[in-house]
Amino acid sequence: MWIYDDGSDFDIAPIVDSFKDSRIHFIQGPKLTDAERFKKFSSCVARNILLKKSGNELIAYLDDDNYYWPEAIAGAIDYFSKWPDRDIIFGRLTYSDKNSDAMPRERRPTRYYNFVIQDPQFLLDTSQVIHQRKCLEFIHWPEDIKLAPDYHFFTTLMKKYPFYPVNIFLANYYKHPFQLQGLHLAGKKTERQRE
Repeated sequence: MWIYDDGSDFDIAPIVDSFKDSRIHFIQGPKLTDAERFKKFSSCVARNILLKKSGNELIAYLDDDNYYWPEAIAGAIDYFSKWPDRDIIFGRLTYSDKNSDAMPRERRPTRYYNFVIQDPQFLLDTSQVIHQRKCLEFIHWPEDIKLAPDYHFFTTLMKKYPFYPVNIFLANYYKHPFQLQGLHLAGKKTERQRE
């Protein structure tokens, strides 16, 4: 696990140290105000730094408003071992907020599609996608794009790789009051299915 603190005002290092696990690697970025972070920095910069440092064959992305469900990583590893010719997968993404975080995941709003996606555009959240490292041979996260960089990243990937569905609970997205209004689902179920 590789963690990058992009200048937040929360002291993460003691939490990382408390695990005493050599598999967890932590990089402290420069301290920035919110205005500085938006102008000079982006999550793409952090992701590119971590990708250069790490050597993991499977790549997954998690921000501070996400968490993985317990079976997520093991389920992804199992899938790729059975389908080694496939390079990108996505799983179920659930949503919660301060009023629904105790709700069972089966009752939460969910984003999932049970068909192969050739054009992910705004369909998928970064946290519900896992891909093999070889997908990065011709692409990096776009550091000069501030709005929806995952859209641009996925759009480039889709030119070569389809996104395969894996019917497992992969991640949860915690909706906080400071996010953009356009990202709110307002409790609506967004699961799409094609028979």
